[in-house]
Amino acid sequence: MKINYKIFSYGIVAIFIVFVAVLMASHFNVKKVRASIADNLSGWAWSETIGWIHFNDTSYGVNVAANGAITGYAWSENIGWINFAGANFNKATGKVTGTISAIAGAGRIDGWDGTIKLSGTASDSSSYGVSVSGCDWNGYAWGSDVVGWIHFKGAEYGVIGTGDACMSAPECSDNIDNVDPEDSLIDEFDPGCHSDGNPNNPGSYDPNDNDETNLLTCSIGQTNPHSTCVGNACVLMASCGATSCSSNADCTPPPVFDFSLSNNGPKSVIQGQSVQNLITADLLSPPTQPVNFSVSGLPPGATFSFSINSCNPNCSTTLTINTTLATPPGDYIIIVSGVSTALTRTTQFVLTVNQAPPCDDGIDNDCDGFCDQSGCTPPAGFCNAGIPLLPDPSCAQSVNNTEYSACNDLNSYPGGTPKDNDGDVDTNIDDKGCHSDGNQNNPASYDPNDNDESNTIFREVFVPFENLLAMLFMRF
Repeated sequence: MKINYKIFSYGIVAIFIVFVAVLMASHFNVKKVRASIADNLSGWAWSETIGWIHFNDTSYGVNVAANGAITGYAWSENIGWINFAGANFNKATGKVTGTISAIAGAGRIDGWDGTIKLSGTASDSSSYGVSVSGCDWNGYAWGSDVVGWIHFKGAEYGVIGTGDACMSAPECSDNIDNVDPEDSLIDEFDPGCHSDGNPNNPGSYDPNDNDETNLLTCSIGQTNPHSTCVGNACVLMASCGATSCSSNADCTPPPVFDFSLSNNGPKSVIQGQSVQNLITADLLSPPTQPVNFSVSGLPPGATFSFSINSCNPNCSTTLTINTTLATPPGDYIIIVSGVSTALTRTTQFVLTVNQAPPCDDGIDNDCDGFCDQSGCTPPAGFCNAGIPLLPDPSCAQSVNNTEYSACNDLNSYPGGTPKDNDGDVDTNIDDKGCHSDGNQNNPASYDPNDNDESNTIFREVFVPFENLLAMLFMRF
């Protein structure tokens, strides 16, 4: 019989493809395992016996529902699928309980069908279990001698949750209005989350107290305002001097203290001078509390003071900032804080420090014994420090910070003699070079703002030329 080898070859290939498809379908259990955007566990667990267990991939994953029910599959290369159906996570306590199943899968010869306990008592009577802290899953599960201990967290690995796979915050610290929405107060400001019913007392706030409704305020005028609401009745504490209010409508939450802080906007100041800004505190809701002020962000060398250091809380206070000549020029963000018993508010503004001009900086810039247009006493570190100086006779604010006219400066103060800046024997005010017509005897031609005392050439040119001629004639 003649064999058609071509057809035979196609048949072999087709059989091989079907065999591989069946093997893969049984291995990956496609119908049971599907990825989902709801899968909120990821990472790896570890067993000394079977190695790594992977909790999330593109084709499978494990999900924790809002009610704590756990579903989905994890994968082990050595035992196959691990089905988490039947497990449960208590988001309040962080405990994980239940028994999960290992599924070898149809056609898998090296897998294992068995159960894994997520909590229980070991053979030595010690307890074990999987637990959650925040979003970190840790602890041990037990899967008989085949699997052994499964550790959910180690130094280099771990199982991590998101969303419903994380612990819930205690009701008094999750910043929502949990049990008594009629009071419209989040936990931190709810008197029901304070052991003494005072939301303004941080010492009585208990973030681990899951009863948010233990105290409210009754509005009928008793000396002690603390009360509890039971059903539709407001039952007063014994110290209130009464047994009940007429209805739950008489139970009202206490007002929560709040205030605002503001200022009058950007300010600028010259080195060595002072500037003021008006700071205003306004009560937004009672009861009142003292508000104390402080400042941060000051430039180097600057100090501050308030006209009123504390409000109760409505008031306006003047902030004064004093700079020094050593304060660097530039822009600074000034932050003013108002602090009450349990609340801090801030307001800020930009302070611009400008370079002091040479004729108004309180410094003897040219060390000639005079300074500024009104005189000054230079501070430490500057020429003539600590000495009261007279005004510079002709203070000139030039680009090189020269604060005097070269035609009108003195050697020292007090009693200094006129300077001779160009060394031509004539002092500046008597030098023809400081007179526009070269005539030092003509006061009208004297220019105190002319910093060049050699601009005419009478003494500076002709006198040296005469001396040279005299020397030549002496040689002959």
